[in-house]
Amino acid sequence: MEVTFRKGREARVVCFPPTGCLAVGRSPVADYRMEDLAVSVFHLEVRCRMDPQGVSTLVIRDMSSNGTGVVKTDNPEEKANPLVKDADTDVGPRVGLIIPMWWPPARAAERRAETLWVSIKQDEPLHKDESVKPVLPVVKAPKRPTTWPKAWASLPTSVQRVWIGEGVEDAHDLANIYTTASELDDELRDAGVPEGDRAIAAAYWKDSRRASATARPSGPVVTQQPPAEAVRVSAVPTAKKTRTGPFMPNAPGLLHQQWAVKERQRKANARDAQGLNPAKAEHLQEVWDIYLRAGRLSSLHREVRAEDKDILKALLLKPVERYADSLAGRLAGWRRWEAWVATQPGASAFRPTDFAMGKYLHGVDAGGPTAAGQAWHGLKWWSARLGLNLSLDSALVQDYRLKTPGHTTKQAELLPLDVVALVRQEAEGLGTRATFASLVLLIAGGCIRYRHLQRSSVVEVTRDLVMFRCLKGKRRQQGVREAFSWATPRCWRPENDTVAKAVALIREVAKKAKGYDEAPFLVPDLAVGPGHHIDPEDHWLPGPMSYSKFVTILRVYVADLKGGHKKESITFNALRRLMPTGADILQFSDSAATAIGNWQDTPKGASGKKRTRMRDQMAKRYADQKSITAGLHKVRVVAAIWDVTNQPADQEGDGWSQMRHRYPDKKALRRLAEQFQTDPEPQAKTEDVRCLPELPRGQLRHRQTTVREVPALEGIAWLMQSATNPWVHFAARVGDRPFCRSTKFKRDPARQGLGIEEAARTGERPCPRCLPLLGRKALDVVAAFCQDAERPSE
Repeated sequence: MEVTFRKGREARVVCFPPTGCLAVGRSPVADYRMEDLAVSVFHLEVRCRMDPQGVSTLVIRDMSSNGTGVVKTDNPEEKANPLVKDADTDVGPRVGLIIPMWWPPARAAERRAETLWVSIKQDEPLHKDESVKPVLPVVKAPKRPTTWPKAWASLPTSVQRVWIGEGVEDAHDLANIYTTASELDDELRDAGVPEGDRAIAAAYWKDSRRASATARPSGPVVTQQPPAEAVRVSAVPTAKKTRTGPFMPNAPGLLHQQWAVKERQRKANARDAQGLNPAKAEHLQEVWDIYLRAGRLSSLHREVRAEDKDILKALLLKPVERYADSLAGRLAGWRRWEAWVATQPGASAFRPTDFAMGKYLHGVDAGGPTAAGQAWHGLKWWSARLGLNLSLDSALVQDYRLKTPGHTTKQAELLPLDVVALVRQEAEGLGTRATFASLVLLIAGGCIRYRHLQRSSVVEVTRDLVMFRCLKGKRRQQGVREAFSWATPRCWRPENDTVAKAVALIREVAKKAKGYDEAPFLVPDLAVGPGHHIDPEDHWLPGPMSYSKFVTILRVYVADLKGGHKKESITFNALRRLMPTGADILQFSDSAATAIGNWQDTPKGASGKKRTRMRDQMAKRYADQKSITAGLHKVRVVAAIWDVTNQPADQEGDGWSQMRHRYPDKKALRRLAEQFQTDPEPQAKTEDVRCLPELPRGQLRHRQTTVREVPALEGIAWLMQSATNPWVHFAARVGDRPFCRSTKFKRDPARQGLGIEEAARTGERPCPRCLPLLGRKALDVVAAFCQDAERPSE
């Protein structure tokens, strides 16, 4: 049986048995791959159905998030009929498919009027006598997974076909799928692999077993902290250990208890990244142990009675507790210093000579132009807090506090104005992408650091501004980082509430996230698929998003808008530099420009010689609600950006140079900014924000006395891969791949069935990676499994 895919002038013939299935989509393992970013990972499936007379017809199943259309002729005026999602549709021996049926609003203008034509050709009629089987054409081996090692490219084709069919994705899978070499040989022999190819495959399998035994332990790793008095010795003491790749917490066979431990640790790390938690007891104890080891070498050493020892400890650690968010890094720097001293005979960690300290910093200097300077300032902090003489002010050492001569720093790339216009356009649409675009504009108008974003909460919404309060600032006043207020514009187009979806998302997350009042955040986590592309049906999660993940999603999002490749030069500061650039172009005063960026100091003082804080005048110092004044200046910058991006593209110069010439005075800009107001409350509804509730840890419903009516999920397939503490995975049909994977599991499931009620009675928890991919049905699944979950309103 042959199926021909034709798009434009390009045609491709794919062969498969009559009972087979062909996948079409953006995935690398799809039988027919489409490179367009608007196409889903697995967009549709093509099957073959035969009537009793032996006539073949095509059966199409739409699995996409943005639909598939059907046309019968080449007439461009013919209206396409959309397919029913997740349902088999007979379309005949030849059909034209519109993939996708609809595009995101920001990319609707790029849509090309091309149709994918699919036709089927039967080489010979099927024999009704089952004893006589027709000769099937050779099936071409699918493309190798991208996770395969490069050395596997030299494997024989017959071996590759067998391993791809078994679902082998990397060397770890190969090491665990076969228990003995004879089992591998028997399976390859049954698949018709020649003897010489089987010997080559056995050699690769043995190599993967050895690599897996040394790289991945079989059970959970339990680390024990060494005693406080012990000093760790490293062969290369001045080099930091590099991070290895992330370990997949939902890999096949992982137990629930292991995943739960890692999930709790991840959430704890996210809270620590906000910088709002107090200093940890283990960190303070380690500082106290360092002080005890220093003994009389510390100028703060005091001989006190036993009953006063706790008071001395409190006095020593009181100033250290103010550096809770950076204490872990400072302790790591001290451990590296002590580990290096342990390799030097006769050296002392608490009173080194200037030559020993210079030798250490000389070795650190090889790590980069700023590595030695960071190490110098880190040890200077310990010298001041513990009263140690580390010889850091010697002429042999003092130069390391400065940067390497010739080293220059470069500012982050600024977000282009044409991208700002595309983001503003998409923020007016629907779905998760529109909510993310609204959140990006809220961040760009705020002009504060990402860590301060993840410490802020919404205070008030006015006609033109959204007011926030950050619980912990950067500037220290009498040793305390006081809270501060800041504002961001609501309208990025006249009389249009552009950031309404972001405000609705923040308020919805505040209701569902535990402990939000003590540790608020503005950027929640987002469950995205492979490649970090945002689909319209992706869900938000009630927890803070990390900085690295936000930057990765932002880079992919900007690349999707412009239709190019991901730019690694775009960072978070590409958004933060937008408001100060506009203030400089519009020639705002120094006080207005300083207020826009929520800055507290200036590069130079009044004399121009020394870096000092800008001294506020009496009117500025005693004025209240200064954040409103800063917000009004931001509204004027946003109004100027909107006016410039709406001008014809054939004008000379870029957008920033046009902005300077269009507003030589402030009166015209002030009149334009008066139009950027809207209703007092955001117009977006909470129902438009797709945010999953946090999965409760309450008692599960092992047995249900009443039957729960879930019409949309009564026929869903579920499976479990382990007999002890497994996850419950979900799939469209029995035997298909689960929603959380791109391929099927390599082993048969331990248990499987149909229906959400039967799945809930297993007594286990649903897979956390399958839930976000179920769309609107995810809330029904959570409610069916957990007692404490709220059922969505019908």
